[in-house]
Amino acid sequence: MSRPSPLERVGLHRPELRAWAMYDWANSAFMATVVTAVFPIYFPSVAAAELEPAAASFRFAATTFVALSVVAVLAPVLGALADFAGIKKKMLGACLALGVSATDLTP
Repeated sequence: MSRPSPLERVGLHRPELRAWAMYDWANSAFMATVVTAVFPIYFPSVAAAELEPAAASFRFAATTFVALSVVAVLAPVLGALADFAGIKKKMLGACLALGVSATDLTP
């Protein structure tokens, strides 16, 4: 009986599993850096500089609540649609384009 390879032992023996692991690693690093260290300083001092600190915190919390609620409702539906219709890459591209355009800072 042969020994499993190191990738098989950690469950990364298929290319798509390794790609998912790399995506998750990069997303975790982004979230840890930007969401916990950069954005809490940027938002009240730059984006909401004209607001009182309490009002800036409320707007940030309310916007986050609305955005996460929309994601919680739409994610299962859009995921099922992508799986059923076989359009995963097209939907990924559409979501990428939406994210890029939403963060475009040009006036």
